[in-house]
Amino acid sequence: MIDLLPSMLDLANLDLAIDGSITTTKDDLLKLGARARELMNTELRRVSIRLAVTENAANSWDAGYRRGLLPAERDDLRDTVAYLQRIETTARSARRRAIELGFDGKAWEPIIADAGDLAERARAILAFAL
Repeated sequence: MIDLLPSMLDLANLDLAIDGSITTTKDDLLKLGARARELMNTELRRVSIRLAVTENAANSWDAGYRRGLLPAERDDLRDTVAYLQRIETTARSARRRAIELGFDGKAWEPIIADAGDLAERARAILAFAL
């Protein structure tokens, strides 16, 4: 969906340039936008659960020592930050382009905020769960 959404918005811009309106693509865009947000929200919930599990594991105690993060967990957290940044960037772009096409871009704002918050949480786990 991250890769498909910009292409659909490009199609809407083409529709706007040709016809002066987006009547041909409007319904499809609304459906696609709703589905994209649904999938992104599902991913954000999944990542949130994974972050909680990773954080709990890193802060667990074994034989009197705090476990910390394993090297694979550190790599996964770095990848997760990049993935969340990609979701946030895509949602920001979708919001901007939706507004340019005459839609209300507010539906994208919770995704932008949640992706940013989760990326910050992942960075904090990396920094403090040594």
